[in-house]
Amino acid sequence: PYFGPVYVVNGAAGNVEGLDITWVDDAPWRAWHDTSRATGYMRVVATRRELEVAYVRAVSGEVADTFRLAK
Repeated sequence: PYFGPVYVVNGAAGNVEGLDITWVDDAPWRAWHDTSRATGYMRVVATRRELEVAYVRAVSGEVADTFRLAK
């Protein structure tokens, strides 16, 4: 069955100085967010049958969150 599009937004790049005053702790809804406020990046691996997305903390290289979509 078709379930529709999946959108992934990674807003964790930059601001290592902590100067961004636009951060909203009490946003109305988030599926997940990194409470450590560490910067990071998304790693995406795609094959013909699967898409794996991981959020990686930049400083430690630790995978903080991941999901897979399978065909």
